[in-house]
Amino acid sequence: MSDPLAPLLNLTYEEAGGCWGLAARAAQIMGLVLPESPEDALARRTALGTVVDGRAPARGDLVVFDDADGRADHVGIMVDRFRVLHASSSAGVLLQRLEHVAAAHPIRSRVRLEAQS
Repeated sequence: MSDPLAPLLNLTYEEAGGCWGLAARAAQIMGLVLPESPEDALARRTALGTVVDGRAPARGDLVVFDDADGRADHVGIMVDRFRVLHASSSAGVLLQRLEHVAAAHPIRSRVRLEAQS
């Protein structure tokens, strides 16, 4: 991946700040706005962007995944139409095809993040 996001692939889960921390770092590199933590988003009542569930994935889309009980428990950020960058507590930062990640964590939603102003 010859991309400004490439250095993120060398990070451990902890170095990345977990899945949300990684998504926030990647969003910043891409010039997109994502609060540093989900708590920040809730505390500020920040709208993250536009829900784009019915559209084709695009670079910079935040993907929210569910656990087996249907609770949102994981996020990643699309680097292109097919691949998502996400952090795994057991494997570190990964770049995988979206359908591979979705096989383990069903997709709850995709949000098109806003550009930094």
